[in-house]
Amino acid sequence: MFEVDELIRLIFEYGYIIIFLGTLINYSGIPVFIVLAGLLYSTGKLDLQLTVLSFLIALVIIDLLLFKVGKYFADRQSRYLFKAGVKGFFYKLLLKGSRFFLSNQTIFYLFSKLIPILGKYTPVIAGYTDKPFLKAMVMFFIGDCIYSFSFFISAFFIGELILEYSLIVGLLNAGVFFLIYTIFYLVNKRRVKKKIND
Repeated sequence: MFEVDELIRLIFEYGYIIIFLGTLINYSGIPVFIVLAGLLYSTGKLDLQLTVLSFLIALVIIDLLLFKVGKYFADRQSRYLFKAGVKGFFYKLLLKGSRFFLSNQTIFYLFSKLIPILGKYTPVIAGYTDKPFLKAMVMFFIGDCIYSFSFFISAFFIGELILEYSLIVGLLNAGVFFLIYTIFYLVNKRRVKKKIND
């Protein structure tokens, strides 16, 4: 039988790998593994630099890959094949997202991960609209730092509250933080979906 103590030991032993791979594959809108990183770091058992590098490198890799996907679709022949083969939501997102992106580039670069629906795919849109690669990567990196450190620092302080006071105090603070974020996310998700469907 697998014990909880063994699971906790494995999480701390492979924490950096879990944070890296989790951040790499998690595209749900809530950075679960960055929050996990903050909570694990608050215990004092993980190194700050390695923890931060674990999620930042994953975010940069995702931005790079998605930018290259956008470049691929920007190619005339690829665009023709894309129209012919995969119509629907993604194509609409790409075309309308490009208009949003071009009218608010700085906002999208810096805060794209916080913008529902379109935000996570902003690197695709930046590649599709043929933005300079180096500028895009630098701006996305600054945006990744804003996004990840917001959640990492919040989770760290929640972890500190749990360790110093009690689990209930920490969970109440976490609940308030995620409630505010969820309301913001859902309100903006509805607005973005409406604009895409117009």
